[in-house]
Amino acid sequence: MIKLLMLRTGEEVISTVKEIVDPETEKPLGYHLHKPFRLDITDQSQGQGYQLEWFPWAPLSKDKDFFLPAGHVITAYEPLDSITEQYVQAIKEEQYEKNFKAHEDVIAGVTDEDLDMEQIFKDAEAILDDEET
Repeated sequence: MIKLLMLRTGEEVISTVKEIVDPETEKPLGYHLHKPFRLDITDQSQGQGYQLEWFPWAPLSKDKDFFLPAGHVITAYEPLDSITEQYVQAIKEEQYEKNFKAHEDVIAGVTDEDLDMEQIFKDAEAILDDEET
């Protein structure tokens, strides 16, 4: 299930999430996150509304799966449909591997190009729009 998690750190993370509960007490122990991204809301001036910036949640890790203890999460909620669609496009294996290879190259200094996650998600949204028509 795709959820947005608001963390105690103030981060908002979108991910495929599975809640892990104690089988005896049924209390939440934590969350299994698959391919998480951090979302930052930026305020656009001149009446443009809000804009989202997408970043890998753990950009220095090769891992795609993470365990987050329940105490680190303030709340979990359903994202807007448009955000869910962008996320689904971004985590498709071929696109995901391409994005993270580019990200790894930037961190390693292999390329002079900056990884533009915002552009990547705009491209994914354009693909969705093309599929709808």
